[in-house]
Amino acid sequence: MEEQYFEIKGAKQNNLKEIDVDIPKNKLVVFCGVSGSGKSSLVLDTIAAESQRLFNETYPVFIQSLIKGLPRPEVDSLRNLSASVLVDQEKMGLNSRSTVGTITDLSSRVRGLFYLQGYPKVANMNVLSFNDPQGMCSDCEGLGRRTILDLDSILNKELSLNDGAIQFPNFQVGSLFWKVYGESGLFNNDKPLKDFSEEEIQKLLHGSGEKVKTGSYNLAYEGLVDKINRLYLSKDLETLRPHVQKALKESAKTGSCTSCEGTRLNQVARACKIDGKSIADCNQMPFEELWSWFTELSKKEDSPILKQIIVTLDNLNYLGLGHLTMNRPTGTLSGGEGQRIKLVRYLSSTLTNLLYVFDEPTSGVHAQGIPAIINLLYELRDKGNSVLVVSHDRSIIEAADQIIELGPKGGFLGGRIQFQGELDKLKRIQTTTSSFLNTEDTFKDQPRKPLDYLEIKNANLNNLKDLTVEIPLGVFTTITGVSGAGKSSLVHGCIPKKNNIIFLDQSEIKGSIRSNPATYTGLMNEIRDLFAKINKVKGNLFSFNSKGACHVCQGLGITTSDHIYIGEVSTPCDACNGERFSTEILEYKVEENSIADVLNMPISDAKSFFESHIKTNRILENMEMVGIGYIKLGQALNTLSGGERQRLKLAMEMDKESNIYILDEPSRGLHFEDIDRLLYIINNIVERGGSVIAIEHNLKMISQSDWIIDLGPGAGDSGGQIVYQGIPSGICNQEDSMTGKSLKSQLSI
Repeated sequence: MEEQYFEIKGAKQNNLKEIDVDIPKNKLVVFCGVSGSGKSSLVLDTIAAESQRLFNETYPVFIQSLIKGLPRPEVDSLRNLSASVLVDQEKMGLNSRSTVGTITDLSSRVRGLFYLQGYPKVANMNVLSFNDPQGMCSDCEGLGRRTILDLDSILNKELSLNDGAIQFPNFQVGSLFWKVYGESGLFNNDKPLKDFSEEEIQKLLHGSGEKVKTGSYNLAYEGLVDKINRLYLSKDLETLRPHVQKALKESAKTGSCTSCEGTRLNQVARACKIDGKSIADCNQMPFEELWSWFTELSKKEDSPILKQIIVTLDNLNYLGLGHLTMNRPTGTLSGGEGQRIKLVRYLSSTLTNLLYVFDEPTSGVHAQGIPAIINLLYELRDKGNSVLVVSHDRSIIEAADQIIELGPKGGFLGGRIQFQGELDKLKRIQTTTSSFLNTEDTFKDQPRKPLDYLEIKNANLNNLKDLTVEIPLGVFTTITGVSGAGKSSLVHGCIPKKNNIIFLDQSEIKGSIRSNPATYTGLMNEIRDLFAKINKVKGNLFSFNSKGACHVCQGLGITTSDHIYIGEVSTPCDACNGERFSTEILEYKVEENSIADVLNMPISDAKSFFESHIKTNRILENMEMVGIGYIKLGQALNTLSGGERQRLKLAMEMDKESNIYILDEPSRGLHFEDIDRLLYIINNIVERGGSVIAIEHNLKMISQSDWIIDLGPGAGDSGGQIVYQGIPSGICNQEDSMTGKSLKSQLSI
């Protein structure tokens, strides 16, 4: 049978240099190259995006109007495309009602089983759902936790009502909410709360029933605490305004709901049981344990739903997620856990001739869990599907049927095909990737000795088991262990928030859609000042948020039109060609560059442009040093990957001395070459008197650290303990360390 190909001609999305490439179908094809080389531009932004766009066009126009429109990528032609399934690194929803059970459909299947076989019988399946009024605990409204107000935080008892005794957002003196109390006639508004009788305090906090007149309105009186509970505490925190969220975090304490004991379900739902277990019990059982229980149950009862549940649990356990539970909120999952949750649904799929696209499927996954992911990729391929993977992982690259390397560098210097072929051929030529594949990793020759320690005592957060540990300072320390071992609980939950401790994670950088590296770092102010000084005009002319903005798009660079049948469509602004500034402003130049030209410069190029501007140049040097020199100054922050965001944050903090830097998987999404650069930066920070503590799965990062703290030995209830702590080479002798076994295997010890 003649081999078939995806044919791409003239791909020029982002930094791609009009690439022509034929990608074999029904193969596992891995795309590699340094960060910014164009891998994602080719695979995600061109191939996957066009496949999904064309597939969406097969729907009726009404359905299309409900789907987010995708622009056509910049490519001359794409032939022989298949319908695609994209598994990207987008963080799973943070909605507190979204759990592992709901996202995998396990919850609905388990509810179906309990509805059919549980006793006493329930009226319908909704009675068994914590997201439905019929099944949710009425006290916590199905959240499983309740928040109690700290009265000392919301009331200043030294003050009167007129003086602002109520210190909670939206209750300031003169506001509508305040008038319910201040104009009720029930209190002496000039008397400090400390002089209120017990009866008056209770009426203020919990009174109800009276009709009170405020201005021209007659309102039912409601106690302050009851009102805040109803308006805010009964709601999902993430849905509230930022200033209210902040106030609640400062003035409220959250704990498990005492009514439902954290199960989220009411008494009727919890009463329905199968073999002595309720659906609440099932929600709290680790998947490994749940699989055993359902398997035993299947020996007594042959049920199609039960078979589906067991298959899903099989897949979850196979991918190393057996420590999770159905009631685990999705927002608490690590990056690696989230990726593997997305993979679960495809393990049992019988569809063929599809195009599966994976973006760093091993991101955040311990080395011990990578073989299972490789087997999944093979399984999808062997069913007759095409599998395209963007990856820097050595094991994934070595497992590929074909490798396509882009480069040679990032940004403007990338965007070209450097190699296409099999692994043995790649190892025989000279590319950035081949040089690292041909190099064996080793342990650090002379690990540094700690200068001091950061002590954590009796930590019991999540699965931590009364853990006491001394984290070394003045060195580079990696916190390792399998997914779910307790690394994040230890680092993010137990390390105290002090002024000299800087937490740098991969979370979104707060800002508007107009934010970019220039605005985030403060460079934009200097750029505006430079243009204003040389052109002898006011600085606000060079802001796309002010007078310099394009009159048509108002500085957004895009125009959006809402078509009744095809939905909302965004296109580059015709007036400014997406440059955000008015044509008049673009006439002002510095060294023949307009301000739009400057913002379109990669950071590496901008460094030479600003060579005479010492302060500005220092910030640019830091950004280039952390490996994001290919990013453009004006690139929207929401287009940066998690790793790029973390390195941008690091660039802003690098010049501070004697600080403790906490990094969360800083190697995620980095090429071998970029990891070497990252290690150089980390060592530079330590040599200048700083300390670096990093959660890590990357074996090279671990082997080149000064100290390891390995948690485990397993995940969930089997984790939360210190398996090993000491210099990296010593972990290979620790028999119950998964990290030690992986290091021993890779380093051929």
